[in-house]
Amino acid sequence: MRFITSFNRELVYQISLRPNYHQHLFHSRTSSLSSRHGKGSLGSLSQTRAVIETPVVKVINMLQIAQNTDECSVEIRETLENTMEILRKVPDIYSPNLEENEPVGQIPSSGGYVYRGILKTNPRRQSQSFDSLPRGASLSSPHHPHKLACLATPSQIRKALDSMKTWKYNIIELEGVSFKQPLYYLGMEVFTRWFKVDEYLCVDETVLGSWLQLMESKYNSSNSYHNSTHAADVLQAGAYFLQKLIDRGDSWEPLEIASVLIAMVVHDLDHPGRTNNFLTNSRHELALLYNDKSILENHHVATAFKVSTNSITGNIFKSLDLETFQSMRLNIVEMVLATDMSKHFEHLSKFTTGVTSQSSGDFASASTTSLDKDQTDMDLLVKRLLVKTADLANPARPMPLCREWAVRISSEYFSQTEEEKRLGLPIVMPAFDRTTCNFPQTQVQFIDFIVTGLFEAWNNYVDISEVVSELESNYKYWKESSTSDPSEV
Repeated sequence: MRFITSFNRELVYQISLRPNYHQHLFHSRTSSLSSRHGKGSLGSLSQTRAVIETPVVKVINMLQIAQNTDECSVEIRETLENTMEILRKVPDIYSPNLEENEPVGQIPSSGGYVYRGILKTNPRRQSQSFDSLPRGASLSSPHHPHKLACLATPSQIRKALDSMKTWKYNIIELEGVSFKQPLYYLGMEVFTRWFKVDEYLCVDETVLGSWLQLMESKYNSSNSYHNSTHAADVLQAGAYFLQKLIDRGDSWEPLEIASVLIAMVVHDLDHPGRTNNFLTNSRHELALLYNDKSILENHHVATAFKVSTNSITGNIFKSLDLETFQSMRLNIVEMVLATDMSKHFEHLSKFTTGVTSQSSGDFASASTTSLDKDQTDMDLLVKRLLVKTADLANPARPMPLCREWAVRISSEYFSQTEEEKRLGLPIVMPAFDRTTCNFPQTQVQFIDFIVTGLFEAWNNYVDISEVVSELESNYKYWKESSTSDPSEV
């Protein structure tokens, strides 16, 4: 059943992405339409059959067969139904790509590529500016027309990926036009075009695409914050930081790059929308499984490797030898575990100490063996902090994005507080009581207590002055709002 479902999902994506399929569907459809204007019954039957046998109809039929099998669970049945509904509604799937000279395959653009040539660059298009949005506007408000757009088109996807290498990149726009599949679309760009990870892993784009789809499916879309859009946002921020390090001349092995990107994709996989403390207090099965230690982080990375290595079509590790796989796995596990906020200051302190020792030349008097170990340790500290900084980058995004993410995480925390009250559990975050919360003040405290020190340390290591400038501006806004409009959410 898992194979059938994965196979059908892959077919859906192939048909929705490849222009040559669109052209085939268009010719079948126009032939059928012509049969309504004077063709004989035999011709009409022949042309009608052409429509019935189009690839999209075949896929829908296959999905219906899979849906009706005895092994199909209710969850999978609902997923298949949603997939079929999307296929029936999307107008582009029955139409050709009407842009002239649209090649099939990889199409270069200033912002990267899009999987299987669906997009191409419009050189006249300018990167989206946030200047036109009111300072306090939320992206879920009417000021942001792309929020939950009904139907995705190639031009919309292209536009939503156009500025992905900039700090002002708007992942919420991509979420809206991609049917909440931003991790797949952005991931394909980052992995195959920006850093060419598929080459390092010795897998083709089909395998990588299947893996990204699989990872996205394991994020809980019902979470307002910890969903695949957050994972995609972290991936973009981390890729931005990684490029900064490469641009200044840092040496990164290809598989190190792959490890960092994979860690960011999976760092919150299957997140339940509750904190570690909640899981411990409620005696959740995951807390019991991981002995109350880095519960979620252990679950995220364990799930990622289990699902990836068990996948028939999306195992991105299948071409690696044992030694390489174990090395990558160690690095990915370390980076994901470092996102545990209970270890935040420990990792930050180690990083700061390591950078200070390295810059002061304390390594100089060490032996060669010790130097190698120190450098290996420092490399791991850098990877950990890169992922941590990307994970906590929301307060440093342009204000419309910053505010949207603040609203989303607060929504999750409000929900947790309400459940704690209902279950009679300790209130883990009393500030996030929906009835009394000073929303701007929660952002001020978070930036003061956690974010500022982290970004100062990272900025001392690699120049991210643009990011720090956004953070300072946002902090000023939240500080002013905390007294002028404390009830704002």
